[in-house]
Amino acid sequence: MKLLVRILNRLQSVSYAMQRFPTTIILLFFLAIVFSIDVAQANPSASLYIAMRTIIFGVFLSLALHAASEKPKRCKGMMYLPFILIVPVLALVYFLKIFSLHKTGSVDVLRLVIVSFIFLIFFLWIQALRFHVDFGDVFMAFFKAIFTTAFFVGIAWGGLSLILTAVDQLLIHVPENLFSYLSVWSWVFFAPILLISLLPLWDGSRQGEADKQSHCPNFLRILLLYVVIPLIMVYSVVLLMYLAKSFSGNQDQNLLESLILSYCIAVIAAYILTGKLEGKILPVYRLIFPKIMGVVALYQVVVSASHIRDEGIMYGRYFVLVFCVFSVVAAILMSVLPIRRTVLLAIVLTGFAAICVIPPLDAFSISGISQSRLAKEILTRNNMLVSGEIVPNDSLGDSDNQVLTASMMNLCELGQQSRIDGLSDNFTMSNYNEVFGVDADYYVKSEEYVSSFVSLDTSKPLSLDGYTYAFRMGGYSNGDEQKTVSTASFVISEDVYKIIVRNDYDSNLILDITDSDGNLVLTGNLSDLMTSIPLTSSDSKGEDTLSPEEMTFDLSSEEVKVRVVFFSVSRGNATYDADMLILVRMAN
Repeated sequence: MKLLVRILNRLQSVSYAMQRFPTTIILLFFLAIVFSIDVAQANPSASLYIAMRTIIFGVFLSLALHAASEKPKRCKGMMYLPFILIVPVLALVYFLKIFSLHKTGSVDVLRLVIVSFIFLIFFLWIQALRFHVDFGDVFMAFFKAIFTTAFFVGIAWGGLSLILTAVDQLLIHVPENLFSYLSVWSWVFFAPILLISLLPLWDGSRQGEADKQSHCPNFLRILLLYVVIPLIMVYSVVLLMYLAKSFSGNQDQNLLESLILSYCIAVIAAYILTGKLEGKILPVYRLIFPKIMGVVALYQVVVSASHIRDEGIMYGRYFVLVFCVFSVVAAILMSVLPIRRTVLLAIVLTGFAAICVIPPLDAFSISGISQSRLAKEILTRNNMLVSGEIVPNDSLGDSDNQVLTASMMNLCELGQQSRIDGLSDNFTMSNYNEVFGVDADYYVKSEEYVSSFVSLDTSKPLSLDGYTYAFRMGGYSNGDEQKTVSTASFVISEDVYKIIVRNDYDSNLILDITDSDGNLVLTGNLSDLMTSIPLTSSDSKGEDTLSPEEMTFDLSSEEVKVRVVFFSVSRGNATYDADMLILVRMAN
């Protein structure tokens, strides 16, 4: 009976959500239809993707408009404002193709994600301002609604999928598309409706529901106080130790950006969620750790900005810089303002996010300016840009070619090739040789992770040349640790020798051979050997398959001789990974 009552209450909440957010519900229905058409069509048209992204934009815009206009105690006519505004706005977005310049363009998707995030954050903090409630309560209700929705919809979707699978296996064949349709209508249509039905109205008309939704459950309270915050504290200490190490010159001053971003997000989210909680650990957390977050974020700003002159800036690094600057500002606000004023954090975050998408200071315009500057510097330095026209140069240096390749790839991704004099936006990397006179060199160290891979041509014989022992060993190094990766041993004249492959904090992969007493009889830097391997070979089966001669290296000492034959080598930015054959024999 209690279960039936809870189901009826939830259905009543869904019905109330339809009355509260009618425009959003209608757009979600059309969005599910568009996704269903995408599933049904083998080759969807470009207009379908334009419609899809336009409707997604409309869903978040309608949420923001409903939140800004709902004030039932004062003006019921305001609830019709979204209906009046949404149609012309969506028509403008659709016909101008603001979010659909490319079918799967990352720039379009990122712009849509950021704009949707802006509307979502606005939807949350505008309620706190209009109804004079704590932003922590609004954020807690939204946080709980996300997990509740994911739990219930996940169970329902999983159960229905199992039923369809059973029918398909035991009774009749079920069309494969049916599973996709189920996913679309479960997660695109029903899940958002359930989510917004769990969000309370803060005008006092449903005060009991608002208090219940904003109350922190005991499980979450224990999780925050005794798991999340202690982990953040420990991780803060680790980051401070890293900073101290980097300032002493023992470490590359380049923190992992994703870890810094996740750390800042965790600190801010925990600060807001624990706003009304009490615990012995909270005063310490609120007093110290926002300041630590500010120091870490400021350090990352300096490190990222220091690379801009030589490497330029792409939107990925731009986002890191903007969010780290926001984290510094947030740290100051969290240190000087009372906990009940966290709504200012959301407002400031909205402003920083808006900067990322509003020209001329948006991420994509700044990225285009930066990358075109790098390309123009290369072209001008090599006398390839004359009177607004590009002059091919087949003697362009490798380093300049690498930078030019990276810059042109980034400009093509941004759709801003015309920033270079003599080029149009129709330029593609397939025209690189024709325009610049050399082949594009994709193996370049830039702000993004770039790797290369080569392997041994196994159709050709290996020269053993009198070697006594052979060991197949592997090794890797990324600069994050210092340990022994693999070992092997061999016996000559009752003396036991040991082969050790180890790495260090400088990203080196080292080969050591020791005797029975542990004395070092040979050492070699495998990373240097891998670096000297060519990236391509003209006499092998493929561009990433090299001959044994190109993959073989000899090392020697007074006691032993070693031949290293690499089966495969993977190189990245300060990372090495190798599969190799180690041949050993005595020197005499």
